[in-house]
Amino acid sequence: MIKIATIFLMIVFVSCNNNHSIKKENRVVKQPTLLGLWKVKYVNETDFVIDSNDTLRGPFRDTAKNENITFTADSIIYYEGNDSTPKINKYIYHKINDSVLYVLNVGYKDDSMRFYIHQLDSSKLKFTNIRLDNKREERYEVTIECSKN
Repeated sequence: MIKIATIFLMIVFVSCNNNHSIKKENRVVKQPTLLGLWKVKYVNETDFVIDSNDTLRGPFRDTAKNENITFTADSIIYYEGNDSTPKINKYIYHKINDSVLYVLNVGYKDDSMRFYIHQLDSSKLKFTNIRLDNKREERYEVTIECSKN
């Protein structure tokens, strides 16, 4: 009798568990993308050169005005200034890993740097530009925070 009750309970248990269909959803998690137009919110610099060639140590935070950065599949365009006298810098880059880009200034081939990405989501990008500055003969660091346009 105990065997029959045990078998009956096992059958009921298995059938109850099989009634709940397990449905796997194929959700595609959309990864945030670096590509596109970003509005520069602020720039932090580790040091700042003044006209007399003295270097002031920072960091100095500058709220950007009318500055944008555009990432395409193989290039970066940095736009700053007002509409009458804009300054446009162009760069090429390749991805070292998910958080580091090797970047080369198109206008100055010897001006290479690395962009270390601290945060990237659908609305915010924060990265640090680190390079050896020939004028200063030392490491130069700028942190840039952007928002998606």
